[in-house]
Amino acid sequence: MRVISPDTYTAIITAENGKAKAGAGGEVLFQQASSNGWEEAAGIYGDIVHDSSASSRARVIKEPVGVAAALAARCTVVLKPDGQTPFSSNALAVLSEHAAIPKGVVNIITALDNTPSSVSLCWSNMLNKLGLEMRENTPFIVLDDAELQVAIDSLLASKLKVTGQMCVCANRIYVQTFCIRWIQAFCMGREGSKYGLDDYLTIKTTVTAGIHTI
Repeated sequence: MRVISPDTYTAIITAENGKAKAGAGGEVLFQQASSNGWEEAAGIYGDIVHDSSASSRARVIKEPVGVAAALAARCTVVLKPDGQTPFSSNALAVLSEHAAIPKGVVNIITALDNTPSSVSLCWSNMLNKLGLEMRENTPFIVLDDAELQVAIDSLLASKLKVTGQMCVCANRIYVQTFCIRWIQAFCMGREGSKYGLDDYLTIKTTVTAGIHTI
């Protein structure tokens, strides 16, 4: 089986959306390990199993979500990536071919337009479940007894990954007692951080939302 190397896949992700090399490489390795785990779906019994992390507890349920999980559950996949960043998804299709997955099992739809050409899928009796990835998740809460620097470092890692565009970034920050040092520390946190394959592109993250007292 021929595969795309992790370094090549990392370069594809960085080239198509500007993600930092370290972040893109970590995502590739994480998804690779995650896909290997889905192979066990053939033996799902709804049991609680040992997780790879000693601090985590894994519970297996018969509810496949995602490409690798769908394939493991013997389902076909129709994937429409963003029209402006389709390259990593196309690479997934290439990997599927190399893995001898039959044609028609993994289907990639690439288009700049989101207008459907037909409504038959929406009215199909076979369309039983729809999964939506909603926003406004992951609140970040800081209480008075928290160590300020630890909280700041954790917030920077949580909020400003991929210049704040990551789906699991903190969207709301709640501080029990506000102080100006919070703003100063947060604004200085990512000044001059470098991104890109060759670390040549400097990006300064800007937080545009206001501060509200609740």
